[in-house]
Amino acid sequence: MIVNTPSSKLVRKPTRTQQKKQKKEVMTELKNIIEKEMKKTGDSIVLQNRLSWSKFDNNRKQEGLVTPCRKRISDSETPPSKRKKKHGMSRENLPIDKDKLLEEAKQWETNTLINWSKLGTKYRLTVPNRGQILKEFLSSRNIPCASEQQRLCRTSRRVKKRLPNSNVSFPMHDPIKKQKQKVKHKIDSGEIQVGEKIVPTEYMTYARNEQANSISKITKQVFARKITIEHIREKIL
Repeated sequence: MIVNTPSSKLVRKPTRTQQKKQKKEVMTELKNIIEKEMKKTGDSIVLQNRLSWSKFDNNRKQEGLVTPCRKRISDSETPPSKRKKKHGMSRENLPIDKDKLLEEAKQWETNTLINWSKLGTKYRLTVPNRGQILKEFLSSRNIPCASEQQRLCRTSRRVKKRLPNSNVSFPMHDPIKKQKQKVKHKIDSGEIQVGEKIVPTEYMTYARNEQANSISKITKQVFARKITIEHIREKIL
């Protein structure tokens, strides 16, 4: 029989929940370290490999995001058990002028975008989720715009890949918007030399002014770039 005394230096075996928590913490820390290094090298990868920003973004999404086709397959293999949401009040017991709301809704065009919260405020509906309640009410009355609203405002966001046997997302490069800002900052600071402006050329283009409903001329100026011999000598020597 082993007695649990301080001198024995025995350690209690962690439970399954504690093991999962420790594993997640280790993988999250590893992911953060990798992403920190990826932030330093993202713009360098684009410049050294002469990649376009769109090509870099496609590679980034392919490495870290699940494709829509793969997502549909996984959803069909393991269908989620979702129950219909209830927003707190029956749509049939709304304390508003329903006839007035239906008359207004019938005048909407097919692809009209509606702010449902503002619509609830307009009809002085003070209950929580008032916009969703009005939306359900109009959908039950077969208002086409109400059913189209969900399709038009849906934001397509791809799911991140997960590390094996964990719920930690795969490390990814920063989006191209941040990468462009880094490159611009390096150019402005002189860390990246793009040469001096030479051979200025002006050209004229036309732009439509929607407010004044007119077409205006715009003059733009473009330059060629040339790296000076002095900079090349300094870099070689």
